[in-house]
Amino acid sequence: MVFSKSIAILAILAGFGSNFVASAQGCGYEAFQNRIGSSFAIFDDRSLVIHVHDDGTGPSLYAGGGFVQSTDPYFGLIAKWDGTDWMPLGSGLWDGNFPDVSALATYDDGRGDALYVGGSFTFAGDVVLNGIGRWDGVSWEPLGSGIRDFLPGIQALASYDDGSGSVLMAGGVLFVAGGVSVSNIAQWDGTTWASVGQGVDSPVLSLSVATSNGVEVLYAGTDTGVDRWDGANWSPVGGTFNGPVRAVKQVEFDGLNLLVAVGEFDSVDGRDTGCIVWFDGAQWATLGSKRYGLAWDVVVYDNGSGSSLYIGGWMHNPAFGVCFTEESTLVWNGQDWDYFEPLNDLVETMVVFDDGGGDALYLGGPFTRSAVTAGTLGHIVKWKNEGSLCTGSREADLHRDCLLNFFDWQIYLCLFEQRSPVVDSNKDGLVNFFDIAIYIDQYLKSCG
Repeated sequence: MVFSKSIAILAILAGFGSNFVASAQGCGYEAFQNRIGSSFAIFDDRSLVIHVHDDGTGPSLYAGGGFVQSTDPYFGLIAKWDGTDWMPLGSGLWDGNFPDVSALATYDDGRGDALYVGGSFTFAGDVVLNGIGRWDGVSWEPLGSGIRDFLPGIQALASYDDGSGSVLMAGGVLFVAGGVSVSNIAQWDGTTWASVGQGVDSPVLSLSVATSNGVEVLYAGTDTGVDRWDGANWSPVGGTFNGPVRAVKQVEFDGLNLLVAVGEFDSVDGRDTGCIVWFDGAQWATLGSKRYGLAWDVVVYDNGSGSSLYIGGWMHNPAFGVCFTEESTLVWNGQDWDYFEPLNDLVETMVVFDDGGGDALYLGGPFTRSAVTAGTLGHIVKWKNEGSLCTGSREADLHRDCLLNFFDWQIYLCLFEQRSPVVDSNKDGLVNFFDIAIYIDQYLKSCG
């Protein structure tokens, strides 16, 4: 009976015609800006990673992955954004068998900062690199005999200093580095490769560095969990994950300082956690309301209203059931996760970069479109919050496309039919006509 009333209300709303919908359009909040240059082609099932590096001419955005551009300027697997378009690094990188770049990092081996690139490749022109190379802004240089074992090879790079000197850490599916036996992780001191203690048992997918009591510690996200290196020993952090950990980072945001892990898991030690968790000192716990699916990267970004935590991936909110597609981007709103302008595929890499116009959030992945921005985006986009956050219409914009229209009502009525707590607007534990009345009021509060 109640649902039939909601259908009647929808019919009444439709009677307002296009003027009713138009009055709520043009919110202008959290919209992706322009795509970044030409849309290079990403090979199926390959990586994309973006990184900010200063080669001596100022900070620039670099992209690496399983992509090529066959038109002038040609580049393979690695490129630099010059403010207008992507440019090659020398003759690029290549390999005849599933070429890919999976990791980028800045490291100083004593000669100054340089860009280090890891992945599944062999050559840079006629220079043999074998899975890892150093770019000094002019030319490529190998790191000894390199690291090239089983695919996918190197998956993560990080500069780390335990107090005895800076080294470059390389993680992945690794067994030999420069002729030295290793277990999924190795270190380069600028001259030679060495093992990192006893190594870790599972393939390493991510590396990050944090400071504890004035000393750097290294976190490794693996196929089965998180491990911590203190400069002398490895130790597990928390329990066993039932899927890969794609990113683990110590992050400060909204007055919090947390160790956060995201990935393709949904439980830790058999406990249902979803794919975004934080370590409480004893165990991994769900951060905010649960999401499931693929959570791929974590970054802290200040959009002008304070630092917030952003998650990129392809995630599902169980509270929405079948009523909404996957969420590609989440932001912490001070109490829980919020989602904004949906993209049509996975977000697998994010960085904060100032191209001269202030800090902006850059996102990369196999996506090509968003719910708002017209046309093809390419695989890397820039987003900066330059509009107002309109509370009333934002609550009603369930589709997060900066429009209030039939699609929001379609989601709302689907949630209403399922008696989802998402549409329990007055929080009385019931989903009924009173909630519809509140939603109509929210809907009528346009940004105009």
